[in-house]
Amino acid sequence: MKKAGPSFRKRARALKGCDTCQETGTIKGIFHEMDCYDCGTAGLVDKETGEALPDAEAKLQLRLEIRRLREENNELRRQLLEQAKQDNGRGYGPGGQRYHGD
Repeated sequence: MKKAGPSFRKRARALKGCDTCQETGTIKGIFHEMDCYDCGTAGLVDKETGEALPDAEAKLQLRLEIRRLREENNELRRQLLEQAKQDNGRGYGPGGQRYHGD
């Protein structure tokens, strides 16, 4: 099916770390650090082409990645709270043992 016009939703692109700067966005000069010319200081490049993303696209992709990581972090926190609730908060150790400090 052919599609006309831009998509309604922004989608994450496949990215990979920049090989030149090792995902830092800067390279070491003789006396100081300089912006990486291969990735445009983003630290990431397009996975398929290996080219730097335009500034607006790099901002969008980094924002989408931050959102994904926040959602993952919130899910892990929720799982941790669920696990803490199952332990009844009574300080039981491995195997249901209680530590008395003896």
